[in-house]
Amino acid sequence: MAQVAVGQKVTVTFDAMPGQSFSGQVSRISPLGETSAGEVRYTAVIELEEIPPAIRWGMTANVSIEVK
Repeated sequence: MAQVAVGQKVTVTFDAMPGQSFSGQVSRISPLGETSAGEVRYTAVIELEEIPPAIRWGMTANVSIEVK
């Protein structure tokens, strides 16, 4: 998480939409982590450039964040 920053570009894929990928960016990072099963997790909010109508709340997504 230390390498993730607001404004970084992301690529998002959805299990339900094979072969398709969507571009976006990190729009917000929670300053406070949540502990679960001994791990600290920080929520990063992703904003897509375009939201296809087939995307639904709760769909499994994979996010790749470009870090430097």
